[in-house]
Amino acid sequence: MNGYFEIVHKNEGTAITVFDKTYDGTDVKKEEIFDFLAKNNIKYDRISIEKAIKKSHGFPVIFTKEKINVIDESFSLNVSVDKLSAAIRFYPPSNGGRYINLNDVLFYLASKNIIYGVDDKAIEYFFRNRIYCTDIVVAFGKRPKEGKDEVVTFSFSTKKNTKPSLNKDGTVDYTNLGLINNCAKDELLCSIEKAVQGTDGMSIYGLEIKAKPVKSGIVKCGANTYMSDDGTKIFASENGHVFIDDGKITVSDVITLKKVDTSTGNIKYDGSVCVEGDVAASFKIEAGGNIVVKGTVEGAVLKSKGDIIIERGINGNGDAFIFAGGDVVTRFIENANISAKGSVNATSILHSNVKSGNEINVEGKRGYIVGGHVIAKNSITANIFGGEMGTTTIIEVGSDPVLKEKIREAMFELNDSNKKLKAILPTVNNITKKLAKGEPIDKIKAMHAQNLMNQKLKYEEIINEKSNLLMSLQDELGASKNAFAMAKNICNGGTTIIIGERSKRVEKPIKCAKFVMVDGQIKNE
Repeated sequence: MNGYFEIVHKNEGTAITVFDKTYDGTDVKKEEIFDFLAKNNIKYDRISIEKAIKKSHGFPVIFTKEKINVIDESFSLNVSVDKLSAAIRFYPPSNGGRYINLNDVLFYLASKNIIYGVDDKAIEYFFRNRIYCTDIVVAFGKRPKEGKDEVVTFSFSTKKNTKPSLNKDGTVDYTNLGLINNCAKDELLCSIEKAVQGTDGMSIYGLEIKAKPVKSGIVKCGANTYMSDDGTKIFASENGHVFIDDGKITVSDVITLKKVDTSTGNIKYDGSVCVEGDVAASFKIEAGGNIVVKGTVEGAVLKSKGDIIIERGINGNGDAFIFAGGDVVTRFIENANISAKGSVNATSILHSNVKSGNEINVEGKRGYIVGGHVIAKNSITANIFGGEMGTTTIIEVGSDPVLKEKIREAMFELNDSNKKLKAILPTVNNITKKLAKGEPIDKIKAMHAQNLMNQKLKYEEIINEKSNLLMSLQDELGASKNAFAMAKNICNGGTTIIIGERSKRVEKPIKCAKFVMVDGQIKNE
């Protein structure tokens, strides 16, 4: 129990009795006594009170000769800052003073609008035990129970790392910034732990205390995504690039970039790529769909399974490499390397190597092909072939460049397998003869013989497969009998025309030329 004090009226004056604490209580503080005396308008001398506190120990000690009025039993009220609790601290009456009762306390609390959570039992406990100078909590509010925000765990990076990394040699790598988040159909994009709403509380004044609002609906389904039935997972409904757009997880099969340079790094994307500006030199774009560049392409590498459209043109400085699974459409091609399984369409081609699995059309105001080597399976059409100064220009039709590459690969594998088979045949034949004669062969030699026999079968299988493939490819290569090369205005001297396996160098300018194969010879129709 805490220590406490009481005022005692004596004939000699006014005394104070200070009772020491018991057990785990606390001693009464002199400041509390000073406050009590001041509240009751009792004049005192601080030094006298301090001496009385030290001397008392349960016995009254006079601190003033003045006689004061009788003091009734009293209490003070302390309300917590959050208005969730109220405590009363009781003080004893002086001798002859009035004792308060339960109704006095309840009436006082009501007058202070403390109406919620009043603890009658705690108040009654005081009146049974008269514990003074001790805080007794007489009212408890209801603390609001805080909820839990929605938690989203993303399966892809939501932060763009625009800080380049250092290469081993100390240079800065601006090309690999990892800004593209590729995803596959039905791939998990995020897991959602749903928000838990809080419970409102109540102050001791009967006023509602709102629980802190929880964050929910942080992410929603955007285009090409779907949510699980229980609302806890979001998946991709299509292959593409996943990103967050205005709080929605979105999968797009077209990614749009302002430009491709050090700010983006290399781009590798399963869908289509649209670049609103230029593609800088030394950078690479790889797309599973189409590539559209609305600006120019410098000495960059573009690879697409679909079409490649470059609205302003290619100025590659010899370092641009364009590979398209479909068509290539551009304004101009300068000092670049182009390979398309489909057609190539441009207004001019200058000092470039261009290959097409179908046709090359160079038309428009300029419409010239000057310098380089231009190859198409079916046809090449332009206004002008070659330059006026006799610039070396090669125009080749009647052969699919992709087909030719396959033939070269097949011939290499065929020749390589023939060489390897020729190298092991003597040993294989020798072992075969020994076995035919019934000569014994030890275990190691037998294992070696088995290995050689397996190799022989493997090489023979490859030779047979590649021989058949070569026959088929050669037939396909010779199928373009109607291939032609046409210079609508002029074919300048210094131009070489190749059709199939035949070639012809043009020595003097030829106007309105159309080159075709007739009876095994290249002729101008």
